[in-house]
Amino acid sequence: MCFNAFPTETLAEADATLRFIRDLKKDLALFICGRFGLWHGSHVALHPEQYEIRKIWQLAGDELGSALFYESSGPARSPEDQDRIDDAIDALSQQWWLHDYPWAGSLSTAHTLLWYARAGRDVFKEKAGMPRHMAPPGQKPGLKSRYDIRKLRRLAGAHEAGIWEELIHGLKAVGQEPYESLAKALPPVYPEKTARPGRPKPKKR
Repeated sequence: MCFNAFPTETLAEADATLRFIRDLKKDLALFICGRFGLWHGSHVALHPEQYEIRKIWQLAGDELGSALFYESSGPARSPEDQDRIDDAIDALSQQWWLHDYPWAGSLSTAHTLLWYARAGRDVFKEKAGMPRHMAPPGQKPGLKSRYDIRKLRRLAGAHEAGIWEELIHGLKAVGQEPYESLAKALPPVYPEKTARPGRPKPKKR
């Protein structure tokens, strides 16, 4: 278990972490490489100046007040650089198998432990390349959609990330009202090959 995006971490250090996992693959049953989060009581939160952090805040509307957010005074990692690290983690994780439901493939979930007991510690490496996603109950195999589902998933992920970026760093607030306000401002998505409102339909010849 490890993480990236520590306040003082360089891209070279992030790459070294992934090389470390890659080099130890034969000895690893599974791995997690998450992203750094700041928490109350941690050394980083208590001594932010030692970690190039200039500002810490909580979000209005966070009733439990558990999450902390920060701005760094050091060189900021660009979204493109973080995307490159995330893509490298995704590529590395393809060498293991992750089962969506029942969830298996995280370090200590119950279904992961059952797979270990049944098939051994290397089962998630041995099954690398198997389908990770199962069709929802009742969905017929080969069912086609009017939407490009892969494109829609990527777009939804980008929109969700943009909403949270604005909530955390712009509004510094969370809640149903600000979230829905930002979500409703997003452009609608139309089925593939369907004329959009306000545009003339193509004439038949």
